[in-house]
Parts: sequence; structure tokens; C-alpha cells
Amino acid sequence: MALSTTSNTLRVTGDTGDVVDTAGLWTALTDTVINSVTYHRWQSGEAILQVRNGMDISGITTPTVNLNLSTLNGSNGF
Repeated sequence: MALSTTSNTLRVTGDTGDVVDTAGLWTALTDTVINSVTYHRWQSGEAILQVRNGMDISGITTPTVNLNLSTLNGSNGF
């Protein structure tokens, strides 16, 4: 995604109840505060998505890891 020649960041400044729905997998990053407003952040490739706190983010797909800790016996893991 090339949003501009200077940034690959898309900031969504919606309201409570607005929904963000994405395609592909997005990795969660730390939140950021811009002008006293908190934004949740995700990354996909070089693209950064910033979504205002309070919006419905259930449509953002993040990778999941399935790790069954019961299969670790001390010699095959940490």
C-alpha cells in the first residue's frame, strides 16, 4: 500500500459505533496518542493503520498462535 510519497499510514478518526473492517492480516502494535487522542495501531507489510479508540475494531484480522503448553515436557521447550 502506497498512500503517499511520505507515509504509508492510514488514520481512521471515526466515532463510537463506527466499524473498521480490513482485508488480510494485521499485526497489532502499541497504541499512540496524537493531539490527546488515543489510536490503536496495526501493521501489514509497510502499511500502518491507526484507528481511533472507541471504534469497533472487530473486523481487523490479526494472526493467531495456537500453542498447547501441555505438550511441553521440559526437554522439548522452555
